[in-house]
Amino acid sequence: MSSESPVKTVNLITINASSSSLFGSIKTITCSLDMGSEEVLKQLPLTAEDKVDIVVYLVPTISVFDNPGIPSQKAESILTHWCSALVEMLMKPDRTVVPPTSDTPGGRPYVWLNTTPLHDLMDYVDITQTGVHCIIVPRSCQPKRAYPHEWLVDMPLSKRQKTGEIIPSSTSNDTAIADADIRQRVVERADALLVSIRAVIKDADLYNPYATTSIPVPSIQPSISFQTTDDPVALYKYRGRKTLEKEILSTMRMSFVGGRSERIGFFGTKGAGRSHLATTAASVLLSESIPVVFLAFSNNQPATSVIRDAFLLALRSQQKLYCHTDYLFDCCCDHPDSLRGLIKFAKRLRCKSIRLLFVVLALDHLSKSHLEEFYRMTEGHVLCFTANANSKLRRENEQRLGGYSGRKPLYLNGGLSEDDLEGWWSQFQADAGILISDKDRELIETTTGNVPLLLTSVFSAIKAAGSFQKEDLRIDLKIYEDMDAHVEILMKKSPAQASNIRSVLQATLNNTHLDVIPYLCADRRYVYQDNVGRWRCANLYVYEAVYRLSITVGDSMRFFRVQEWLNCIPLLAHNPSMLGYAVEYAVTNELGRQGLDIPSLQLTFPKSLPLHPLPSGGIPETIHESGLYVPMKFNHRYIDCVAIWFKSSMIYIYPIQISNVAKISQHSDSEKNFFSEDWKLWHKAVARKGWEIRWKFVWIINCPQAAISKTSRRKIKPPRTVHTISIKIVNADIASGLDG
Repeated sequence: MSSESPVKTVNLITINASSSSLFGSIKTITCSLDMGSEEVLKQLPLTAEDKVDIVVYLVPTISVFDNPGIPSQKAESILTHWCSALVEMLMKPDRTVVPPTSDTPGGRPYVWLNTTPLHDLMDYVDITQTGVHCIIVPRSCQPKRAYPHEWLVDMPLSKRQKTGEIIPSSTSNDTAIADADIRQRVVERADALLVSIRAVIKDADLYNPYATTSIPVPSIQPSISFQTTDDPVALYKYRGRKTLEKEILSTMRMSFVGGRSERIGFFGTKGAGRSHLATTAASVLLSESIPVVFLAFSNNQPATSVIRDAFLLALRSQQKLYCHTDYLFDCCCDHPDSLRGLIKFAKRLRCKSIRLLFVVLALDHLSKSHLEEFYRMTEGHVLCFTANANSKLRRENEQRLGGYSGRKPLYLNGGLSEDDLEGWWSQFQADAGILISDKDRELIETTTGNVPLLLTSVFSAIKAAGSFQKEDLRIDLKIYEDMDAHVEILMKKSPAQASNIRSVLQATLNNTHLDVIPYLCADRRYVYQDNVGRWRCANLYVYEAVYRLSITVGDSMRFFRVQEWLNCIPLLAHNPSMLGYAVEYAVTNELGRQGLDIPSLQLTFPKSLPLHPLPSGGIPETIHESGLYVPMKFNHRYIDCVAIWFKSSMIYIYPIQISNVAKISQHSDSEKNFFSEDWKLWHKAVARKGWEIRWKFVWIINCPQAAISKTSRRKIKPPRTVHTISIKIVNADIASGLDG
């Protein structure tokens, strides 16, 4: 405290729930005008419980003394009225004024925040030398639910009060606010939100994967997709992650103190949790008094009032910035219909060597013109943003184009790290109230790739059903449709990259290294390169989509290499479903490439049959050309592909079932099931007048023998032969990799 600071005496009275009267003794505290309430309260003997959470109100001076230090009888009545009104105000803060009675004066109290200097409130509250100026409500006072610290963290959502009862409304979403009273209410709302944020962050264990915290969205007008309430102080659930401190916060802090303008992108695959991490980082930094401007863009430019309020929250995070509050409102009044006022305001701060840290979700949702304005607004400050992994913003950020400078982008790809996984799994099981077996856990993890969004979705289904069923893993994410549309765009933009696009599909399926220009060749929302440059699928759902694309995108199968494919076996070994899928993929590619020729079984079909994807649902339409027809969905019923070719008035149809089992008896009876009904669809699709159809059903299984059997079924309809062969005959290396 500066020795030159003028000195005031502030008389405080605490509400004590254990007291027979509503209030305790009056304390006289000496303070300077630059002290906040936190420093004042250090001089007040409060209990340990009271110190955890208190609300301090500055009130118009209440004359209480007839004799020095002794409250008058009337004063006790006045204090009782004021104290009761403040407790009620905690529950219903839309009541911002203490009403007068016939013998008791009323007035408007103001919350004195921990770090707000006294002189900032002197214009609003007249403080004289005598009387009570401050009333303190400790946590121990009833009703406890009135305190943001408790209801934000401890109370279940269903029992929380509406936030409109906790935080005063701004009363206006207009960009231009000239009325001083309305401005003050907007400021109070920002201050109250910061109180809530700081209270939660102070007690939260955000880097502990075993902990979950409900955190206020750091926005006065929140609109993030994952918030759990729509109240003025919206909440979202955050599960602890070590990467928040290790990478995200450390990068943002260093960028802010670095002294130069920077744009830092935060990219990654879908569902990895970037938005949760960026939002939580914004809250943490605000609680540290770093002026963060947090914005979440949707498909439309947000109202200017939303951006104004984001600036306001940043200003209120640091007391030396309070003096710029009115100028912020004035700038918006000068230019209510555009960002020009906010651009002007941000430029003024920059000229005064005041830097802001912008944390923006989905920056790529802005139109080109709005983005240019936004860049002008953030010039000279630090901008950290998330964007679509395929966006132009990512390319510019990675290649340092368009004015980008400073640190490399942040990346978050695939699933949870080993550091976080065990804690999240423990939380999921506790929330669902179900113990998952090690075998089922392995299946869930390898299928979802431990992607946070997918794990959350699966466990929601488990909790709803009361047990885990494999059907819980059947999630239609439309990944194939997304990737197919994006690959089509890439092909049109860069026809010369077509072979690289197909090569990336194969490299992704095989987890192998490939040097290409990523943004020209891959859909980076779903596939990525690991830290040694190998292409990876984020999860099994992506693997399935990439497999389908490898069939539909031209002659991608000619890029298939068995030796490279073998590298993925160790990664899939613990997931029978995923391994089975990979075996189907590899064997199908080899059949299309080299055909079959087993004279001893009279089993032959030509080499280089083109792969044809079956339409949606796997139902064949009219078939005019030879080929290997492949259903576009994993575990299509009864068969994995059908070889068809036309030769000399003969049509050969070979339904093929591929499996990693060692015996046919370990698999459902695919032959019987296929020839019960489905064969008629194929017969109709290929039928030509005067042409004969010959059927052969082929089992390809992982058995030690090579050619096992041939069975003739001439007396049933349709007449056919059934062959069982080993994967070894198709490709010995594939069989060897599976056995190893």
